[in-house]
Amino acid sequence: MEAFLGGVTLLCSECTFLAADAAKARASYHLCSDDLNELLGKLKPRFLLPMHLSKGYLLRTVALYDELHPPEGTSILRLPNHIVPQPLMAADVEEWLRPPLQ
Repeated sequence: MEAFLGGVTLLCSECTFLAADAAKARASYHLCSDDLNELLGKLKPRFLLPMHLSKGYLLRTVALYDELHPPEGTSILRLPNHIVPQPLMAADVEEWLRPPLQ
């Protein structure tokens, strides 16, 4: 990993689960905050953008940032808590509602 990502400036990494839910992370092949802290210690990027937090934590995103401990010189970039896509309007799906041409 270090040979491949060593010297990276911006590390965009998932951090799907908090440390207390490491078993859930393992079961679903995701990372928890402890895993990301270990990775940060090895790679020492200039910036970290944690992403892909489990939907179960939508109201507790602060807990994720509290568990991240980047090495000196690494700044954490924060995404907005939750970005909801624009809803589809009737005009957006009008073609879907028409019967196919014969």
